[in-house]
Amino acid sequence: MAPMLLLPLLLTALGSAPARAQAPLNLTVHYEALCPDSKHFVVDQLEPLWRRIGSSDVLSLQFVPWGKAWEHEDPTGDGAYVTCQHGPAECWGNRLHGCVLSQLADAGQQLAAVSCLMRNYRWLHAAAPICVRAAGLDWRRVARCSFSESALADALAFGRRTRQLQPPLTFVPTVTADGQQDGQQLMLYNLEFFVCETWRMRTGEPAPGCPTDSA
Repeated sequence: MAPMLLLPLLLTALGSAPARAQAPLNLTVHYEALCPDSKHFVVDQLEPLWRRIGSSDVLSLQFVPWGKAWEHEDPTGDGAYVTCQHGPAECWGNRLHGCVLSQLADAGQQLAAVSCLMRNYRWLHAAAPICVRAAGLDWRRVARCSFSESALADALAFGRRTRQLQPPLTFVPTVTADGQQDGQQLMLYNLEFFVCETWRMRTGEPAPGCPTDSA
């Protein structure tokens, strides 16, 4: 659907009266390490948007690497284990992403690392050390983390967050803006338009880097 056709839906969700924003727009990306649609969103939508208008005053980013993974109770009674949509390699990849995210506090650094990993998702084992080192992290430390109990605990926490989505996740990636999925298709396929319009409706003025007249 074209952006202009989706605009009335977006305006309905946002309300029509401009008001000064009190906080940046919080985008949360629910994704999977080996998912091609997740790769396209992060690399083709989110990263270019951040380069243009990325600012902690405008955008806050959170990443939830889980997607359509499943948590299972270990039949031996020894905790839980996880299976993933794209197999064991993706479960490892999700844990790897979680370890990288936990060691980077800055949203821009997190996005750069996630984007590098997603851009190279087809050969993740070979590319991961390069992406991790490019982020300024110790590859040995991150690799050990990806096989640790703490990485599993973080993964299960990502799973709980994903299961709390309303409506429930049916497509990966799923993106929320301030916890809401309104305008989901627009976020996935024209994120810049969504963010610029949302910011303009909230503040009455364009965000830095957005067109001065995005309507």
